Amino acid sequence: MKRLSVLALAALVFVFFAAGCNVKDNTNSDATTSTDDQTTAVTSAETGLTPLPTMLELGSEGCKPCEQMKPVMAGLEQDYNGIIRVTFHDVRKNPDIANEYGIKLIPTQVFLDADGNEFYRHEGFFPREDIEKVFRDMGVEL
Repeated sequence: MKRLSVLALAALVFVFFAAGCNVKDNTNSDATTSTDDQTTAVTSAETGLTPLPTMLELGSEGCKPCEQMKPVMAGLEQDYNGIIRVTFHDVRKNPDIANEYGIKLIPTQVFLDADGNEFYRHEGFFPREDIEKVFRDMGVEL
């Protein structure tokens, strides 16, 4: 039975990647490539644009604090569009990103500088005012 589950999961992953399914990223897609399994800063040589600092929200659908973060994230995406990239990754649908960032608790917010280096990390619900303080510490302001 366990082998059947592993095979079914492998088939699902293959179908997902074969179909080229990407998570929609409404933020400055010219400067970044964002999918549910990978967030990669694209170099300015590739796009002619400067890479943006990034806030990664690592959580899951149905997680109460993760759901509480959705309106916060939506407001940040709208207000900081073109200044900082804000993305959500569902760690239950994509455990690889959870492993990549060493996620132990959701939601976890990981702040990356424009070069992709981790600047700051927070676990749990994170109020907008506190996030904006991290942005200011990163040198990002409206």
